[in-house]
Amino acid sequence: MGRRSLRTRENVVNHSRKLTIIPLIFSVIFLVTGTYAWFTYFSDVDINLTGHVVSWKINFDEDANLTETVMEFNQIYPGMNEKETAETLNKFLSIENQGETKAKVTYYVKSIEILGETYTLGEYIETPVTATTFNSLIGDLYTFDSTSGTYIVVAPSATYNASTTYYSLLDQTNMSNILATKYPFKFNFGFVSAENDVTTAAVPEMIISKFGETGNATNFRANISWPYETYIRVDNSDDFNDHLDYYTKSGSTYTKATVGPTTFDSLKSTLYYANDIEDTYWGNKAAEYYQEQSGSYSAEDIVSVKLVVVVHAEEYLGE
Repeated sequence: MGRRSLRTRENVVNHSRKLTIIPLIFSVIFLVTGTYAWFTYFSDVDINLTGHVVSWKINFDEDANLTETVMEFNQIYPGMNEKETAETLNKFLSIENQGETKAKVTYYVKSIEILGETYTLGEYIETPVTATTFNSLIGDLYTFDSTSGTYIVVAPSATYNASTTYYSLLDQTNMSNILATKYPFKFNFGFVSAENDVTTAAVPEMIISKFGETGNATNFRANISWPYETYIRVDNSDDFNDHLDYYTKSGSTYTKATVGPTTFDSLKSTLYYANDIEDTYWGNKAAEYYQEQSGSYSAEDIVSVKLVVVVHAEEYLGE
């Protein structure tokens, strides 16, 4: 009896140990599972709290990363008529917003090259300065130090020196001034809504809608026109000159007229001719340039313009 009772107590103890271990194992399992669920739950919350990342993508023609485009205008000459201007002197860059917010597009001209003469943003250009204009230009003027090979800003206390060569840093303002004043031809840049639109006035910037909405695309248009400098009324004492082009005037528009020796006298009271002194200068300059380049010059080699234009797009969060 004593030995049997001992075995019975041992069985009870072993059974009790098993009962104690089993809940412990389940407790560990529940703890691990609960901890995993806790991390999973808070991980999901963290992801949700980051919110939805708005996609941002602008497509410039075929290259989604293109922000810079080269536009060339060949064989331009003074007095090009409206048809020629519309067909040959308009360049377009199509832009599409594929993002989930509106976009604002702007532009600037990075460089211009005409007859071998190039102006590029960020370069220093020689700037004409006189004793009269010197004080108003201080702050924007530089001199070149040949020893260090660097450009040094002119000090505010400096005085004008006629023997000094002065330079300016070519920024967007200076580039705009060059385009507006240096050449006889006129540059027109901006954005139009419709593709290949040559009639609507272009605007310097445009807000385009997000992807999937009407108005999520626009077109950058560059245009060059070369009007005659001035038109002079034909005098009653003038004789017909077959080297001149004659024009009639309607409002502010001049239209080329068909005039010959026999019709000139009857039409002269309505006729104008173009004063093209500066145009002649640029024609001669073009001839000199092409003769230097190839040894010859033809009527086809008028003036060619090469522009590098940067179109900039940014996310627009306004109304």
